[in-house]
Amino acid sequence: MSECGAPFSGRIRKAWETTPIIPKEKYGATVRLLTFFAEQLSALINQITLEKQNAEPLLVCKAREYIQQHKMEHLSLTTVAQASGASVFHFCKVFKRTTGLKFTDYVARVRLEDAKTQLLNPSRRISEIAYDVGFQSLTQFNRMFKRVFGQSPTEFREHLGTRNQRVKAA
Repeated sequence: MSECGAPFSGRIRKAWETTPIIPKEKYGATVRLLTFFAEQLSALINQITLEKQNAEPLLVCKAREYIQQHKMEHLSLTTVAQASGASVFHFCKVFKRTTGLKFTDYVARVRLEDAKTQLLNPSRRISEIAYDVGFQSLTQFNRMFKRVFGQSPTEFREHLGTRNQRVKAA
């Protein structure tokens, strides 16, 4: 950090004093070139700063990966926090701040997205799908599905059926 203090400003003074004098035409071009470089450097620093601010913390990346790999199993907050390398308290705080969702809501959404895909198959029973994607009860599955998507799994499937019929008719 001594480069930012007196020794650094001394080097600038020395460079200034030893720089040969240049004609006015070259001076203007040099100033424009240095201004351009300074603007580009400033933009790059701003971009890097924004990327660092928006970067997802490693523990959230690890948690998402763990949840995706184990989504059909029982997932406890403690287990996922440990897999992420964090305490439960720290994990909850960082996960909610990063994803905007509580841990349980995030896990439910991951499972519900899988369920939506499986609901495209009309030969599968909704109860089978609910248990296959990791829900412990059909009631819990139906309640969460309606809360997240605004319709029950049955309504979702019926809506798909009418939409598919319209596509076939067209």
